[in-house]
Amino acid sequence: MRMENYMKRIEIGVGSLKGGLREFARVWRRAAAGDRLPEATPKVHFGSLAQLLSMLTPKRLELLDTVARKPECSIFAAELARSPSSSNSWVPRSPASSKPHS
Repeated sequence: MRMENYMKRIEIGVGSLKGGLREFARVWRRAAAGDRLPEATPKVHFGSLAQLLSMLTPKRLELLDTVARKPECSIFAAELARSPSSSNSWVPRSPASSKPHS
């Protein structure tokens, strides 16, 4: 895969589902009308700042930095290269899966 095909930017922020759906509908209408759309920037928005900060831990940011410097590398390979003894600590876990089994 050529380097031009890799994502160079991603927008991470806080926003509501309602706002995201409004933006999606606006772009959909423009596309349906035949408007030429600019290249989209991938976006990941969280419902609150607390939720965003809980997901973007220092370890996960380090992993994203590793992948950004070596775009030919997968996230899994980058994690292994960064920390061979890691036990997939970068994988987000749902609250239910982190509780001990009874």
